Amino acid sequence: MIFLALTLKGYESYQSIANNLGCLLWLSAGIFSKAELAALRQSGVAFSDFSYVIESNDKEAILCAINTIKEHHPNETVWVES
Repeated sequence: MIFLALTLKGYESYQSIANNLGCLLWLSAGIFSKAELAALRQSGVAFSDFSYVIESNDKEAILCAINTIKEHHPNETVWVES
């Protein structure tokens, strides 16, 4: 399963379920600074991050993000923060 976090709150939700479900994480740009992303990687969190911000009310951008994720992870379920 893939979890798409659009905000810091979404990332925090991911943290609460990640260990139990083994989700992969994709992040919208703008949630963390470059330094925070580097620290997150160093802490062992595996994730992919978009180069653009995905607003939670932008359905077209969310669909585009889901399509991108599905290109990398075919046949996986994608959960989107709402």
